[in-house]
Amino acid sequence: MTIDVTTHPAMNVLSGQFVRTRLERVRLVQVEILIRTSSGIRGTMDSVTDYSDPSNWAYFGEGPDKGADVFLIAPTSDFTDSRNMSLDDEEQKGFFRISLEMERGIYEDAGNLYSPYYRQATIPAYFLEPSERGRCLDLAYSDVIAAFDHFLSIRPSDRPLIIAGFSQGSDMCYGLLRDRFGDEDLRRRLIAVYALGWQLTRDFVSENPWITPAQSSDDVGVVVAFDCEAPGLDGTFLNPEGTWSYSINPLNWRTDGIVADRSLNIRSRMYDLLGNPKEEIPNHCGCYIEPGRGVLKVTDVNPEDIEQLIPGLPKECFHVQDYQFFFYNLKKNVMDRKAAYFGKRRIRSEARLHQVFSDRCFDGVKKKRQPLGHLWLGFRASRGWCLSGLFPVFRQL
Repeated sequence: MTIDVTTHPAMNVLSGQFVRTRLERVRLVQVEILIRTSSGIRGTMDSVTDYSDPSNWAYFGEGPDKGADVFLIAPTSDFTDSRNMSLDDEEQKGFFRISLEMERGIYEDAGNLYSPYYRQATIPAYFLEPSERGRCLDLAYSDVIAAFDHFLSIRPSDRPLIIAGFSQGSDMCYGLLRDRFGDEDLRRRLIAVYALGWQLTRDFVSENPWITPAQSSDDVGVVVAFDCEAPGLDGTFLNPEGTWSYSINPLNWRTDGIVADRSLNIRSRMYDLLGNPKEEIPNHCGCYIEPGRGVLKVTDVNPEDIEQLIPGLPKECFHVQDYQFFFYNLKKNVMDRKAAYFGKRRIRSEARLHQVFSDRCFDGVKKKRQPLGHLWLGFRASRGWCLSGLFPVFRQL
C-alpha cells in the first residue's frame, strides 16, 4: 500500500530547502560525529522551561475527548552539533514534530495527546564521555519531568493515562516511572507504558519494584518494551553483548523465544529518512525474542534493504524501525489494553459499590433492630444513609 506523502500532516511543517537540508544534515553528522571530539560541541542551556506556556507543547490535548490521556515523549530528532536542542530553534522544532507525527497514529485513537517540547540530547551528545553525556540527558529529563508534573496538575486526578516514548523518549519514560510512579494513586491510573527502543534492565526493575514488564497482550499498568535486530547480531551500544533486557513480542505477545510468524503481522508502516510515510506492508515480518539478551530478532527482512540512519549502529540493527515494523499490531494493542483497563476498573467499582451498599445497609438494619426481610423499611427509616454513602462511589465510576 503506497501513501500519498503530500497529504500527510507532517508535510505541514516542511517546505523547499527545509526538506532538502534534512537529509544533507543527517549525512554530514554521520561523517562528522566520527571525527569530532567533545570539545568541538557547543554547550548546553541552563534556563528553566515553563510548561504553563502552551507554546512549549507540541501537542496539548489533541482531539475530541477519548476518556484517557497519552503523554507522548519524542525520540531524538536533532542532528546538529549542539549538545541539547534549543527550544528557540524553529527548524529543529519542526523536525521534533515530524518525529511525533510518525508515532502518533499508534496512540491517538486511545487518548488525547500531550507532548512537550524538551531540550533533548542531540545525536552527537550520545558520543560524548559518559559524564558529559549524562549532563545532556539530565537537562533533557529536567524538562520532561517538569512537563509531566504540570500535566498532572491540570488533568483530573483519576483520569486514565498512557505514557509512550521511543528511543530517548523511552529513556525519559523510565525516569518518570522511577521518580513518580512509586505513588500508588498514580499507578492506579496507568493503562500502560510503551517504551520502545530502549533497554528495560533487570537492575532497573529490581531497584523500582513497582515497575512491571508486560507479560501478555492485555495486562495493565505494565511496561511494553523491545528493541529490534536482525538474527546473528551479537550486540550494539543500545543492547551490548552480555546484557539482558525485558521484552515482549509485539506479534504473539509472549515473553519467551517462540517465533511469531509474519502472518500475525497486521501491517507495517514504513517511513523515509525525512519522516514521510512511504508504504504499508501486510505481513511484513515475523519476530522472536532471543533468550540470551532479550532483544527482539526480526525475520523476513534483509538488512541490506534498510538504510541505517543512526551513526555507530550496524545495518543489522533495526532501531529506527522498532515501531514501524509492527505499527498496526501496536495500534491494536493500545486499544486492547485500554479496554482491559476500563473493564477491570468497572469490576473494581462494582465490587466497591456492592461492599459499601452492604456495609451501610446492614449496619442500618442492625441499628434499627429490624430483620433482614425488612431491609427497605430499614432504608427508609435511616433517612437516606445508604444513598449518601454511595455518592463517593458514584463519582469514581
